[in-house]
Amino acid sequence: MQKLFICLVALAISGCATKKLSEVEEQRIRNVGVVSIISEDASFQKIGLTVFNNEKTVIEMNGQVAATVFSIANAQLTKSRPNWVVKRVVFEQSAMIKKLNASGMVMSSPVEKIQKDLGEIAKSNGLDALLVFFPVRYESVSGEGVGVMLRTMSLSSVAGGFAYATIDMAMIDQRGEIVAYAGTGSILASKAIDIEGYGIKYSLNANTTPEVTDKLKTDIKDLLKQNVTIRLGQIGL
Repeated sequence: MQKLFICLVALAISGCATKKLSEVEEQRIRNVGVVSIISEDASFQKIGLTVFNNEKTVIEMNGQVAATVFSIANAQLTKSRPNWVVKRVVFEQSAMIKKLNASGMVMSSPVEKIQKDLGEIAKSNGLDALLVFFPVRYESVSGEGVGVMLRTMSLSSVAGGFAYATIDMAMIDQRGEIVAYAGTGSILASKAIDIEGYGIKYSLNANTTPEVTDKLKTDIKDLLKQNVTIRLGQIGL
C-alpha cells in the first residue's frame, strides 16, 4: 500500500517510475512504431490579476507535434538501434485522446487506460512494439501536454510567460503490455518566452497572429525535441 501511495503522488507530478527496456524484451523487437497522443491543439492561456481577467484559447499545431515527435525518435533510434525498422503509425488520434482523458482508476500511469488498444494497433500494423508519447500534468506549469502560459502583474501588460511540453513515454508490445516506461522529472518542462521580442500584448486574441504564434510554436517544438530525446534515453534508447 505504501508503494502504491508513493507512485500515485509521483503521478500527480509527472507519471510513475522509469522502467528500462530489458535485454529479453529488446531481443523480441525489430519493428517499432512511434505514436503521439499529444493534442495538436496547444493550450494558450493568460492568467490575469483575477479570474475575470483570465483568457484561454488554442494554438493549432496542425500535425507539427506528431511530426516533431516522430522526427526526433526516428533519428535517435537510427543511431542507437540501427537494426530496428521505425515506422510512423496512422491511427485515430482524437479517439485515443478521448479514451486517455476518460475518467477511471489508474494505478501508475494514465496510459494504462489505453494500453490494450495500443497493443492492438501494434499488432494490426505488424509491429513488435509502439513507442507512445503522451501528456502528463506538471503542477509547476499548471498544464499538461504542450502549451503556452502568460502571466500578468497589471490590467494592461503581460509580465512573463513560458512554453511547456510535459510528456511521458511508454513502450507497449503487441500483448498490450508496458515493457518500458520513461517518466518522473528529468525533462525540461518549460521555457521562458521573450515577451518583448515576440511582441506579446495584453489581450490574448491580439497574440493569435502568425507573427506571434509561429514563434510560440517554435518554442514548443524545441521543448519537444529535448524531451523526446530525454525520454528515449531514460529507457536505454
